Amino acid sequence: MLRRITGGLAFAALAWALAVWLSGGFSLTAGGLRVSANDPLRPLVLGVLLAALHVFIARPAGIRAELAWARARVQPVHVAALLAVAIVVVALSQTAWVVGGADAYSYVSQADLWLQGELETPMPIADQAPWPRDLSVFAPFGYRPSQGSGIVPVTAPGLSLIMAGFKAVAGHCAVFWVVPLSAGMLVWVTFAIGRRLATPAAGLAAAWLVATSPAVLAMVVSPMSDVPVAAFWTLAMLCAFGDTRRSALGAGLASAIAILVRPNLVPIAAVLGLWIAWRSLPRRPDVVAPALYAAGVLPGVLFIAWVNRRLYGSPLASGYGNLSELFALHNLPVNIARYGRWLIESQTPLFLVGGAAVLIPLRSIWKTAEARAGALLLALVGLVVWAMYIIYRPFEDWWYLRYMLTSWPAMAVGGAAVAARLADGWGWRARVVLWSGVAAVGVYGVGFARTHGAFPSGDGDYRYAAIAGLVEQSTPPSSVIITSQHAGPITYYSGRLTLRFDAMDPAWLDRTVDWLAAQGRQPFLLLEDWERPQFEQRFAGKTRFDLAFYAPVAIYHPSRSTDVAFLFDPLRPNGPTMQPPPVPRRAQCVLPMRDRTSRDR
Repeated sequence: MLRRITGGLAFAALAWALAVWLSGGFSLTAGGLRVSANDPLRPLVLGVLLAALHVFIARPAGIRAELAWARARVQPVHVAALLAVAIVVVALSQTAWVVGGADAYSYVSQADLWLQGELETPMPIADQAPWPRDLSVFAPFGYRPSQGSGIVPVTAPGLSLIMAGFKAVAGHCAVFWVVPLSAGMLVWVTFAIGRRLATPAAGLAAAWLVATSPAVLAMVVSPMSDVPVAAFWTLAMLCAFGDTRRSALGAGLASAIAILVRPNLVPIAAVLGLWIAWRSLPRRPDVVAPALYAAGVLPGVLFIAWVNRRLYGSPLASGYGNLSELFALHNLPVNIARYGRWLIESQTPLFLVGGAAVLIPLRSIWKTAEARAGALLLALVGLVVWAMYIIYRPFEDWWYLRYMLTSWPAMAVGGAAVAARLADGWGWRARVVLWSGVAAVGVYGVGFARTHGAFPSGDGDYRYAAIAGLVEQSTPPSSVIITSQHAGPITYYSGRLTLRFDAMDPAWLDRTVDWLAAQGRQPFLLLEDWERPQFEQRFAGKTRFDLAFYAPVAIYHPSRSTDVAFLFDPLRPNGPTMQPPPVPRRAQCVLPMRDRTSRDR
């Protein structure tokens, strides 16, 4: 009895320490009871002490019996399911539950537009304004001028449509469940592919490598498309490995969703279609399976073509601009160097080994012809992804590996298959060392993610909603906020109209302020501290407003953050300065202005 108690408590303490370490700390409130945990060291020490006591009580014979019991009852499928649930929990505990960056704002706000049934947001004030008509000044980051007299989102519709479905069923906050649930699906389907092509142990190792990937962990906390598109393409590959017509249709439907989420990866659909057709050749040949796959894919292709034509003027257009400007061969050298370095630094060389294993499917690694063919399919999908983004415009930060996430299951399964093959030929001690090494790669990945900014620190993206709250409290509803980075969140959370100063003609700032005031639309200026030099440089010598002599109406400067934002009234340089309202406390989910208005009616 005592042995069971010490073993159970040791497991619970170590699991608690792991959860705190993975999530970076969390706080839960239920029924008036608040539970918080931020330090994994104490439960880790307690768990180690209890484990040592358990080993002392159980003796070697008891430990061997417990290990045999665990091997008989705890299968890789169970651990893989636990991994999938764990990454969902970690993602939900780390997400800011608000939108801030351009893409995140575009996806979430576009979900609302789908629910309203109109993707174009009209800007009637643009026709009244005296400055040269340029709708880009009204378009927050994540939006662009439409073909008409409004603005439209730049992001593809797939993720927003899924978010809209979640919101329609479970309310606004459910839009932030989509990416965490997609992460769980990505981990689980990676396990299923590894189990099918290699062994259950290899599938579990591949799922572990994906779940602990720094690039995955960096993206599960933001409402963006990188994890969902990887999850649906991975699901499409799993279905393509099936040998039934139903699985071919499933592959087509999953591909259609992936295309809607990120249309530029549509060549993957061609790869999967050719694969299914090739697989069907020995069966009479069977033309039904490829036809069912095409029938599943076609609605997604047609729908994205219709959306592109409706919003951007052409079925082949992109909300992000001219494709020839986004993709160019001269980007190849710098991207090879950067992505290669980031891959090795964050994922370790094991991912390179995995990529080579699927690209060159040796009989010594993949035991059956089906496994070798499946490995080659993984390689082809991965090559499409890398070929697409290796010529995309370069970026500076390691987490832009997010573009490559669709290739992660291929490299993870390949690396795990190599490890499984080596383990087959070694003794049990060597196998323990080998699988411990694979586990250590995952631990390293989590550590890399934590130390390289994957998880939000301080207020993170919540500052966007907090600053919008300050604006709402400090300005009348008819006011116009001149800003840049915060244009989208200010509109979304405070309902105020915004103008982007970075898109404004510098010669028109003063006249814009005077015209807005004459129209009864009181102007305000919102700047983060890092934006002030940009503002001053852009309008130097072309405006009468010198912010050095202005007292801010309100200041956002929480004690736990270095982020500072200032709200100025350009018509009141000398005050009186309003008393800044208190900074709102961080909440789990902040409703947008439209939802709060609808709820209050």
